[in-house]
Order: sequence, then structure tokens, then C-alpha cells
Amino acid sequence: TGGRAELALDIRSAGSSPRVLAGNLDGSILLTLAEATLARGGRDLPFRIVSALDAGAEEPLWLRCAVLRLPVRNGLINADRGIAVETVRAAIMGMGSIDLRTETVDLAFSIRNAPGVRLRGMLGDPGLVSDGPPVKPSTEAAPCAAVTKPRR
Repeated sequence: TGGRAELALDIRSAGSSPRVLAGNLDGSILLTLAEATLARGGRDLPFRIVSALDAGAEEPLWLRCAVLRLPVRNGLINADRGIAVETVRAAIMGMGSIDLRTETVDLAFSIRNAPGVRLRGMLGDPGLVSDGPPVKPSTEAAPCAAVTKPRR
């Protein structure tokens, strides 16, 4: 709640059903959030991911920033170091993929020098498991800055 958000979509597709449209999706998605709060709400996935990585997270969780830079090709979203979240206590990087054709997700999140978590399964009900593979830390001091930096 609160904060600032910006969403930039540059997407295109063709098809006769929502599933075919998703499977043919091409383009890019950029979402940035700044100075927002997350409150726990039942199965609230963003709060569960951040609190799994930052055991001391308190509710509501204050986000300094969150950035998702997601290229999409033929329904496959490749989040290769395209996800970053900064809280008061943690700087989180994420990577992996979301396959809109098969409706599956496989994303890994980690903070520096700590075990990660993995989000894996069907889009409608993915599971969150501990000990995901480490995500190579950014050379940037702030992960959100690293993700928003234009790529060549």
C-alpha cells in the first residue's frame, strides 16, 4: 500500500484464447515500486518470499524499492537478474523463468551470503521452498539500481 509505482508494458501477441495469447507473448515488462508497504494477507506471496529471506521482517514490511525487468519471448519470461527488492534489512536479487505456455514458474531469490528460497510450480499455486540456489550478487551497492540500469 502507499508508495509510488510505475508500469511500462511493451507487449504484443496473437491468438484466439487467453492461453494461446499468453503462449505467443513477446516484449518486455518493467515494474518499479518505491516506498511501499506489504502487509501479510493469507497466502500473500510477495510477503512470504521476503519474510523467508529476512527472518526478522516485521509487519507491515516497508519496501524501499522493488523492480521487475522481464523480457518475454514466445511466452517465456526470463528473469535473469531481473528482480530486485530492497527492504530496511535486506537486499534481495531474483532470477529464473515463468513459462506462460505451460503456466509454470521457477524463480530463485537470495540475499548476500545467505541461503535462498525457490518459488516453483504452477502459476496458480506455486510452492516456496528453502535452500534455493544462490543468486550471484550484483556488483552494484543497490540491487534495484542494478536491475533498472539499461541493458545493452
